[in-house]
Amino acid sequence: MSLNKILAVAETEFRAMVRSKAFLVSIVLLPLLMLGSGFAQKQISARADTSPRKFAVIDTSGKYYDAIAAAAGKRDAEVEAMAAKLPRSRFVPERVDVGGRALDEVRLQLSERVRSEDLFAFVEIPAEPDREKIRYYSDHPAYEELSTWLGKTLDDSL
Repeated sequence: MSLNKILAVAETEFRAMVRSKAFLVSIVLLPLLMLGSGFAQKQISARADTSPRKFAVIDTSGKYYDAIAAAAGKRDAEVEAMAAKLPRSRFVPERVDVGGRALDEVRLQLSERVRSEDLFAFVEIPAEPDREKIRYYSDHPAYEELSTWLGKTLDDSL
């Protein structure tokens, strides 16, 4: 088979493909889809939820709240410095004084505050966190940034 015949077959096939409706539609749609996905990404990132995450801390030992509050202040300063590049939420801790009440009663009260969205979450730190489990409660199980940060902060202060 000569080269001229191969080129003639290739040209015929190419012209048939270029004239098809599928090719013409894909030529128009592909750039539109690319532009649309870029626009969608920009819109979604601009709508990131950066509202402060207020959380309560039940510290039965009384040793860890100050470390958590100091770490939250340090983190918030870093968040403010990087706000333009990476929008993130501030963490606002709140000390819970049990005041002789039953722990179940305090948990119930804080759970109601979480459900009413007055609090984002609450954490319960036992007197001996290395022996007992630290408990974290929230209505937002997919949001792991706060619980991960709390875990690292408490590991550093233990």
